[in-house]
Amino acid sequence: MELRLKPHQQNLYPKAGLLIAGSAIKSWLFELQALGLSLENITCFPIPDAIPNSLWGCLVIIPEQHFPIDIRQHQIIYRAFNKVYIPEKSTVFPSLTEEDACFLFSRMSVLIHPYLGFIELSVPINWIEIVQTPDLWETEPITPANSLTLPSRIKTLLLNPSESPDEIISRLETQPTPEKSLLDKPLNIFEKALLLFYKIIISIASNMLLSFKATSANDNAKQLLRKTKEDSLLSKMLDHFNSLENRKQKYLDKLFDLLAQNPLEALKYAIPIDDGTHRGSENNGSLGFSKYRDSLSLFGNNTHAHGGGSLNINDSSIERLRRQYRETAEQLIREEKYTEAAFVYLKLLKEYYLAAQTLEKGEKYQEAASIYIKYLKNYHQAAICYEKANLIYKAIEYYIKTEQYEKVGDLYTKLEKHDEAILYYQKVAENYHIAGQLVKASLVYKNKMHMFNRAQAILWEGWEKNQDAFNCLGLYFSNIPDDTVCWQKLQQVSASLTNKQYHSFLDLLKNVFKNRLELQPNIKELAYEIISTQLKNDSSISTYLSFFVPNDPLLIKDTIRFRLNYRF
Repeated sequence: MELRLKPHQQNLYPKAGLLIAGSAIKSWLFELQALGLSLENITCFPIPDAIPNSLWGCLVIIPEQHFPIDIRQHQIIYRAFNKVYIPEKSTVFPSLTEEDACFLFSRMSVLIHPYLGFIELSVPINWIEIVQTPDLWETEPITPANSLTLPSRIKTLLLNPSESPDEIISRLETQPTPEKSLLDKPLNIFEKALLLFYKIIISIASNMLLSFKATSANDNAKQLLRKTKEDSLLSKMLDHFNSLENRKQKYLDKLFDLLAQNPLEALKYAIPIDDGTHRGSENNGSLGFSKYRDSLSLFGNNTHAHGGGSLNINDSSIERLRRQYRETAEQLIREEKYTEAAFVYLKLLKEYYLAAQTLEKGEKYQEAASIYIKYLKNYHQAAICYEKANLIYKAIEYYIKTEQYEKVGDLYTKLEKHDEAILYYQKVAENYHIAGQLVKASLVYKNKMHMFNRAQAILWEGWEKNQDAFNCLGLYFSNIPDDTVCWQKLQQVSASLTNKQYHSFLDLLKNVFKNRLELQPNIKELAYEIISTQLKNDSSISTYLSFFVPNDPLLIKDTIRFRLNYRF
């Protein structure tokens, strides 16, 4: 019997592989690589050419799941029978049955081709023997640096302080110094000592003059001057004393005038209230007045010495000075010069809280936080200021210091650091749990940590241990959105009630009855059952009937009558 191929309009058989033309094995490998085929998943047979000892190409048998979509320029081969392969759009003539094909080609597979003829496919290509492994280069891999990628969207804007507190202080101290002194020649250390010496001498002399009664050093000086006009040395001493006193008073007068006319310039000469003040008797009250101020710095030492000592000043002048400082601070606030106003409160009046509040009003939150920390030790308010300044990590530091762990968790959540947030939320929940505040603990688990089952377990514990039982059970059921599940849980609870829990449970049923319309018939029946079983033990439980059966005056009367009869 002679077998031959006949053309056909359609492909009657399944695809089995590709026929790759070319005599070079290297070209076969290139084509297989281009087709995306792995040598492990295919079987290749060499196809001889009509010329002896030469190759026409190779037949590639490909499983169906690995067959490429793009076959390039190659010809598809189909499996006509178990071991017979033919080109596309052809059929074997005469037609064979499977039994005939198995009998004829039991020992080998064959390729029937119109040009190549019958080709026996006996031994597949052993690529391991043919392909020579290339020599490997000994190289060290270079890991590239981590690249920077632009985010698709900005979730959080976080600021880090670019300056340390010391740098902030240094920056605040860069304002110019006064161009000239408030007076042409302020009292130096020698003149202050001399003024004090004169006062001592005048006081001793006035005591010696028993015929005169004086109430102040200036009065003593005038009386002494009238009695000792013939003493030229004492007269000169008194004149010098009056000159020094007038210069001191002129300094205060000029300071008051400058505060009214040019507050910013005047503050550089201003005298701190209660800074170097020695209160006591009328004669020894004094106020440090020996320094000029280099700048309106809020922090650090911004004064420089022009000599030591102090200047005596009476209480009325101190009160006048304090009043003038407050008016100056209020004026600066109206002009929105909050830093300068805070300087008055902080450095001159020593009113630290007002200084911090003024800076907060001017949105100088970082500086306000520094005052809360350094002067008031108010770390909670400092943390709030840092949070407003978007200095989140500084805010976290002081919230931790004040043990406000829930706020710490909120800020870590804002930074999307969820592991750190969970750690601090856990502390909050545990503290609530230990304190018996189980509702608050459950809210932290549910809303902050998103641990619904744990939140429900805490609430159930409160019900069982009678710790805020009504609120715990009420929140427990409000957390259940599904009415079917809610009804199943209500039945479970009602089956395990103790005598102390009936009233709380009926109060809960009243709330559920109002909020879940679909469950009202079931809840009403459940309430009736509980009330009927407990009437013998507790007549007061009958009052719950009026809620589940409203607008029934006969029921109300019967309930009252039943309670009265039961009581007597």
